[in-house]
Amino acid sequence: AYEVVSLVWMELAMFGVAALVYFAFMGIPFMGPKKKNIPGMEHKPQKSAAQHTYRQWQQVKKGNGELPGGLYAVVTCMRELGKSSSQIESELHTALGREASERILPEIEQLPAAMIRDDAIDVLPMVLRLLEDFGRPADAATYASLMAAQLRRRDYTGVASTASKLPSASLTPKMLAIIATAAASRKELAEVMRHLS
Repeated sequence: AYEVVSLVWMELAMFGVAALVYFAFMGIPFMGPKKKNIPGMEHKPQKSAAQHTYRQWQQVKKGNGELPGGLYAVVTCMRELGKSSSQIESELHTALGREASERILPEIEQLPAAMIRDDAIDVLPMVLRLLEDFGRPADAATYASLMAAQLRRRDYTGVASTASKLPSASLTPKMLAIIATAAASRKELAEVMRHLS
């Protein structure tokens, strides 16, 4: 009788361990019908909002309508719609050549601060280039913030590219430290020594 109880106990213990492993990997099943997961459905509301903002932007470029979220919302929606930096730059450049340019240029000047705040630096070099083209270059602090963000992302080539656009007299000690760190990461010791001296 002792052996039978021992075998039953062993079977129950193995069943319990199997159930724990199942719940650990599969989760606890809930009662009721399971929702169907349709691929792409969870992104529909976001994408349609981005498309709506983009349609509003097309009207603003023609000089009609307003942008409730401002130009930063437009740039964000274009990124969500999969547009590249060069496509976004082309959109902004086209807008600056039309009727709405007086209204859009001041908003473009505000983009760098918002992009740095939200760490959306992939489009920021393009915005800075656009501002330079229209005679409104950003200040040194904006470039320093961009270089710091590029360094955080380990975009050492981007740091060098940003630094190359600035006159050496405008490089602050913080910028020089960022450039030297990026150069050291690229194993360019001569450049490190040049910036540290």
